Amino acid sequence: MNVPTSHKTSTTTSNDTEATSTISCYNCRGRGHISRDCPRPQRPMKCSGCGSDQHRRSGCPAPTVGKSNNGESGQAYQVNAAHVVIRSNPFEKSVSLNNVQLSGLIDTGCSAVLVRQSAATKCGLTVLPRTIPLFTVGSVNQPSTCAVGEAQANVTIDGVSAESHDLKIVDDNSIPVDVLVGRTWLELPHVGYYKQGNELVIETNCHLEGTVLTDETCCGDAQVLAVECENEQFPVVPIFGDEVNIDPGVDADGRKILLSLLNRYRHVFAKSIRELGCTNLLTMDIVEADNSVPVRMKPYKTSPTDRRKIAEILQEWKQAGIVSDSASPYASPVLLVDKANGEKRLCVDY
Repeated sequence: MNVPTSHKTSTTTSNDTEATSTISCYNCRGRGHISRDCPRPQRPMKCSGCGSDQHRRSGCPAPTVGKSNNGESGQAYQVNAAHVVIRSNPFEKSVSLNNVQLSGLIDTGCSAVLVRQSAATKCGLTVLPRTIPLFTVGSVNQPSTCAVGEAQANVTIDGVSAESHDLKIVDDNSIPVDVLVGRTWLELPHVGYYKQGNELVIETNCHLEGTVLTDETCCGDAQVLAVECENEQFPVVPIFGDEVNIDPGVDADGRKILLSLLNRYRHVFAKSIRELGCTNLLTMDIVEADNSVPVRMKPYKTSPTDRRKIAEILQEWKQAGIVSDSASPYASPVLLVDKANGEKRLCVDY
């Protein structure tokens, strides 16, 4: 039973001896040990690259030139910086304020046009000092920064201009460019913009075509046409029977006479806020008392659907001339109230 065990031990010892005999010493070139355990004196340091005895090959300062390790001629390679084409941001635009070119950025999420103080000084703008809170993503109660004033200037981007446009002046560190172009400029009736490939195209919605008349093209009597501008008139939709609450006992002839009478005096019946219009019989000025503290209420929480509905109603009010944009520190919340017919009514909670 002990014979196989002894044979196995002898085989293992033989293998260890054979592995040890293959180890070579870098110092004396002998076998059976490494240079760390070599009994002979250590060989002097020598670089295999340049032949110096002050360093080894790994620390050689000389460049790798001449022949390679196998005796063949070496090759030298030159590494150049790659030419990387960085795509420009299509929303970065050159903005002209009163014919002064500035760096700009189109921001459809910004509600106003913001201008750095240094840019306003460069353009010679007359700044009206005023502290205006500016809110971003985050708290709806604490503004992220405040504008330091207001001004007006002619704003031109890609040939599309808006004269005497309202601007808000902010600290230079508040925005990354000279001018941050927001919705007050982008949503002007004559401004149009769209994305095409890697380019943001801004163009005007109003196109005027004409012919330049010269002495060569004009002959005989010239005809001068007078152009007049009229106020926009919206079509008046007549009143129909299903819009009037008529007693069921009224016969067809009576209904017809009633509708005829209503449409004869159609101008006194308003079917929308736009038709309701405004009165000029009374004007008033609200004067703020001295040392008054502005009343600013927190906005009510609303769903995305209600926010879209509120925006639609406010836009209708703006078009009708009932309300306008304001930078007043006074603010009251609004809420939607359900009407009996299922529609929504916007109420201001004063």
